[in-house]
Amino acid sequence: MQAIINIKPGKELECRLAMRLLFHLFIGSILLLALAGIWAAICQYGVTWYHSPLRWPIIAGTVVGLILDGILRRRAAAFETFEHELTHALAGIPFGQIPYRLIVRDGGGLCKQVGCTPALLAPFAMDFIALAPYVLPTFTVILVGIRPLLPIPWLPWTDLVTGVTFGYHTFSTLREIPQNWSGRAFTDVEGNPIRSDIAQTGHLFSAVYIVAVTLAIHGLLLAILLKGYPGITAWWQIVSSHTLPLMQAVWKWAQQVL
Repeated sequence: MQAIINIKPGKELECRLAMRLLFHLFIGSILLLALAGIWAAICQYGVTWYHSPLRWPIIAGTVVGLILDGILRRRAAAFETFEHELTHALAGIPFGQIPYRLIVRDGGGLCKQVGCTPALLAPFAMDFIALAPYVLPTFTVILVGIRPLLPIPWLPWTDLVTGVTFGYHTFSTLREIPQNWSGRAFTDVEGNPIRSDIAQTGHLFSAVYIVAVTLAIHGLLLAILLKGYPGITAWWQIVSSHTLPLMQAVWKWAQQVL
């Protein structure tokens, strides 16, 4: 399963690889420093959610999602591939990458995108598009995103379906990550030799990115579930109140050492 991105090339390949390594070191360090704030937010909203009426529809839906994942894996394996490639496709749109070909088969899939991503955003786009299927619960994000706009009588059923999508994404992702962790090349659906998204992005960086961004996205979704759209600001306040002082302390330490 692979997303192919067409981003304008810059300097020579060696220079681009070196810059990409530096970028990964920089972003990886920021994500590690942000983990304390991200974890604080998900714990705070997780506890609030657990003691709210939202708990039971989400839990019940998650159990159904687990069952659904097992059924689809045995009887409609192509759906998992479709969801994976669809996430690649949707993740690229905010960065100006428009999907023009989406191939879905039982044995794998392919998403091709074309566009012109600004040079400053290109490294962020490449990593987010490549790793989006492992961190972004596509259908859950859509349902949570529209939840504050829905009539109140709809909410228990919407929350149940949200739990189903969350359960499906969680259990399918836990299975996909080990499958795509190998660095060995394989043949894609067009017959071309290629490596997995994780292998191309880099295993160490992918590990940090998947953990940190998954927790960040799910914490933000919890905040929106509980507070509506104002939860976005509230989530950021919690994360930044823990992360910024830590970054400042690390910066002062680095100045003293250097």
